[in-house]
Amino acid sequence: MAMSEERKKMKFMYDEVEGYLFDIRRAMDIYEGLVKRESPESATGVREQFDAVIARIEALRDKGRELGSSEGVASVKQAVALCKDTLKRVRIGVNQFSQTEIHVEPH
Repeated sequence: MAMSEERKKMKFMYDEVEGYLFDIRRAMDIYEGLVKRESPESATGVREQFDAVIARIEALRDKGRELGSSEGVASVKQAVALCKDTLKRVRIGVNQFSQTEIHVEPH
């Protein structure tokens, strides 16, 4: 019974990470477009930074999968925390560049 609950919790966290990654990529595209308007050469650097963060999130998620339910929880929790922080930073960046605030529903 406990193992089943643990698996459900892990599945929920994996789904949460996937949802955040979708939101981050969407907000990142908006941010990159705004940066490109102001400074086209800076847009490449912005994309590289966010791609590195996404790669880190995916690595944490994958490590959690490899370790399994009990050992992988910490890694997936790190991925969720990094997702939340990244989405917050992207949203702040977008809001600084535009007059319109973007709203992304938290998971």
